[in-house]
Amino acid sequence: MSDLWRLDATAQAALVREKSVRPIELVEAAIARIESLNPKLNAVVTPMFDRARAEASVAAADGPFAGVPFLLKDLLAEYAGVRFTEGSAFLDGRYTPDADSELTRRLRHAGLIVVGKTNTPELGILPTTEPRLFGPTCNPWSLGRTPGGSSGGSAAAVAAGLVAMAHANDGGGSIRIPASCCGLFGLKPTRGRNPLGPIYGDVFSGLAVEHAVTRSVRDSAALLDATAGLDVGDPYTAPARVRPYLEEISRPPGFLRIAFTSRAATGVPVHADCVGAVQDAARLCADLGHDVTEASLELEGDLISQSFITVWAAGVAWSIDDWARRTTQTPSADRFEPLTWALYEMGNRRRAADYLLAVQDLQRISRQVARFFLEYDVWLSPTLAEPPLPLGSFDPTPDNPMQGIFRAAQFVPFTPIFNVTGQPAMSVPRSWNQENLPIGVQFAGRFDDEATLSGLRRSSSKRVRGSAAGRRSRDAAVSDRPDARGPDARRAYDVSTYGERIADVYDQWPRLPQNAERAVEFLASVAGRGPILELGIGTGRLALPLLERGFAMHGIDASPAMVARLRAKPGGDRVTIAMGDFADMTIAGRFSLIFVAFNTFFGLLAQEDQVRCFKGIAEHLSGGGLFVLEAFVPDLSRFTHGQRLGVTDIGTESVHLEASVHDPVAQRVRSHHVVVTEDGVKLYPVEVRYAWPSELDLMARLAGLRLRERWGGWSREPFGASSGTHVSVYEKGMP
Repeated sequence: MSDLWRLDATAQAALVREKSVRPIELVEAAIARIESLNPKLNAVVTPMFDRARAEASVAAADGPFAGVPFLLKDLLAEYAGVRFTEGSAFLDGRYTPDADSELTRRLRHAGLIVVGKTNTPELGILPTTEPRLFGPTCNPWSLGRTPGGSSGGSAAAVAAGLVAMAHANDGGGSIRIPASCCGLFGLKPTRGRNPLGPIYGDVFSGLAVEHAVTRSVRDSAALLDATAGLDVGDPYTAPARVRPYLEEISRPPGFLRIAFTSRAATGVPVHADCVGAVQDAARLCADLGHDVTEASLELEGDLISQSFITVWAAGVAWSIDDWARRTTQTPSADRFEPLTWALYEMGNRRRAADYLLAVQDLQRISRQVARFFLEYDVWLSPTLAEPPLPLGSFDPTPDNPMQGIFRAAQFVPFTPIFNVTGQPAMSVPRSWNQENLPIGVQFAGRFDDEATLSGLRRSSSKRVRGSAAGRRSRDAAVSDRPDARGPDARRAYDVSTYGERIADVYDQWPRLPQNAERAVEFLASVAGRGPILELGIGTGRLALPLLERGFAMHGIDASPAMVARLRAKPGGDRVTIAMGDFADMTIAGRFSLIFVAFNTFFGLLAQEDQVRCFKGIAEHLSGGGLFVLEAFVPDLSRFTHGQRLGVTDIGTESVHLEASVHDPVAQRVRSHHVVVTEDGVKLYPVEVRYAWPSELDLMARLAGLRLRERWGGWSREPFGASSGTHVSVYEKGMP
């Protein structure tokens, strides 16, 4: 199966623009993956393959996502000529739109090719995706778990790599909930940012908004650029953006005042995994220099719940009556699921005054939250109160059709408040628990301030195990086989464990000293006048000798332990260092030379991070500047049945061993370097996502760099088929 699915939508569109790939190839790759994996996931419920193929065969190469396959959630957004169900038997076969909704029109105008429609709970009511009409959608990380809802079909599809991004909407968390359950990035934009017309101007008193679930922040930003803005006749709209969101994500967010809490306003218990993820995110934000304070707003949880359910029940009653009017049908209990009908009856029992009183109460609470954001820029919390629940957890009981709503209140106490206030909020994958289930955290910003959130996401990016598509073999995930890495592997390659374990011995590692001397000679010869930036600067093995030669040295590193070793060395205080993930290039300025050595680039464990890093490098190089990358050339013959055990060095007082397992689909190698001495055995774990030289060259071209030269080592040995290492020099053109 094609590896095109591993790319985010932005990278796929770039391939189309440069004519490296045709739209029909992307569409066929997506269709092939849907046909292979959807039988187990049940994410796509309405295939549109013939339409997609026809469109791809004549697709123009314009629009930011020209030729990129896409999935449309079967709720709110309508596609002319294609069945529309909202997960309900009441609509199935009884309504086919004769025109696109405005959002669909904008998505297609951006060049996206819709290959199908995704599953949703009936009328989008629940935070799971288990409609009676189509059956449950399964979480790619664990097929017995919920993918969340109501955009669970879209989230499962993106997490499984069926497409790079998919349409979603959010009336109480329905973008952020499935993003958290499936390990994706999910931004709920500001109220009024995207259009709901021409049929709707407002849904559920402003609770519902449109956008998407994505694997990369830049896809989310670029898509919002393509869809956001006032539509003719809108009752209200969000303020116009200052600059493109895609530009905003590359701008540092500056110093932020961040409040965090793991306590739900409604008082429901919060699982330890979710609490730990928030605490971890808070520490990371503090390490990045932000002012982080544990603080929560004393909200009237019961009043929020009562008012929200009043508006929600009224909204369900309106939805059913609206569809009854549009399809000339008569609603009845046997045409709907028990919960839907119970909410319909509840909505009909509420008086108009009850509804307006609930709206008034929610608006008063919104002002209370807005005052909180006068003191803080961002509010951090868990996305969910629990990890993804087993499928069936929201089923009604024979004597209580409302059981699903009561269970939902325990599961999602953090997301609805920002539907009430209209503020932007995003779910970010933060960790994976012992059951290999993703855990998200939620960052909320001020009204109209998506820019700060996206900038914070980029600057705080950490090497977490991201979407199932980007971080491991999707086929392994949806085949329901246990993850070969095991739960401890998620802790093996981490800033704290890797840096703290290896910092004290890194400078004495076998073969590094000799390689470092040759590397310094090479780098000094191509550096020009500087300044120089090293990615993964570590203990300064290369940076400090270059500093001694008169170059202004800068570095990026995510390990405090490694940087502490550098600072303790002579000259270490003269190196400018930015703490963070170099995939995000969290440093200011331009450089004549940027380099990364000792296979460090492969520490970026997802292709999308590697592609993003190349782009950041290009942005930080001065005209004519060079990027030098040293890495191993993959040699798959080293592995037998995906495993390798060998001796790497024998000294007078120690033996160095390497034990590795290889995943050829994900291009991942997980290793333990084992050092045996008289004092015992020490383990140094490492995990890499390797890339072939040709793949690196493609990443460089996508970023606007060209390969100038490639050597078989730092001594400029010729590079050939037998080379085990390459030193590649990429060049940025003059402006």
